[in-house]
Amino acid sequence: MNEFVGRLILLDQLGVPRDIPIIVPEKMKEITFVNQFFDLLPDLFSRNWVYQPPDVFYRIEKCTYLVQVMKHNRRNLASLAEGSSVVVDDIHKADQDLHLFITRNKISGRGLLNMDEIEAVALKHGFTIIDPEQESVEEQIKLFSRAKHVIGPHGAGNVNLVFRGDKPLKLLEIFPENFIKGTYFFLCQNFGYEYEALLGDPIAETKLTVSASAVKLKGEFYLSPDAFERKVVSFFDKNSS
Repeated sequence: MNEFVGRLILLDQLGVPRDIPIIVPEKMKEITFVNQFFDLLPDLFSRNWVYQPPDVFYRIEKCTYLVQVMKHNRRNLASLAEGSSVVVDDIHKADQDLHLFITRNKISGRGLLNMDEIEAVALKHGFTIIDPEQESVEEQIKLFSRAKHVIGPHGAGNVNLVFRGDKPLKLLEIFPENFIKGTYFFLCQNFGYEYEALLGDPIAETKLTVSASAVKLKGEFYLSPDAFERKVVSFFDKNSS
């Protein structure tokens, strides 16, 4: 979704008229979180959408294809973060900051082999366990706008950090030893958040998919609970309230 939003923001920055058709797959209409974004951010999504069925082809005289923009650049995400203020403003000012641990549904096939052990350590240190895929977009915005500390395996759920805005945040991102990506390191750099990474055991090479544009992970790996707890204490507990 962050890549898609980046392209929409680029259209706004270039002054592309909103009546120009944007062709997207018909199945996009069935994606719940996409519909939720349409409702929450109408100014950004109010364009001339054409939903293309899989068996339909169009004859087009002139077409512009939007390549992937720098999806975690602060400028590109500003509209997304600022647009969420209508939701965030509803949060009572007295609400305390949250400490979130992002878990993953085992069905996804990505994450930690010993997630239960790691979650137990996180709970011990006052973290709340959440699965963004099980929350509405509005609830994700509310949770992450209050998230002072966040821990989780590398994944798309981390893009919710932008809803913290200009308030302080620390992210501890977990990777297998042989799969490290700088996506959310750069997001944290752009937003002034603190960042550290923690490496678990390497994952089998057969679980890594290499394409022309990216290396993708599809598998689970082990993380030492003792190493995880030492990192939590050293990174979050010092100079933190």
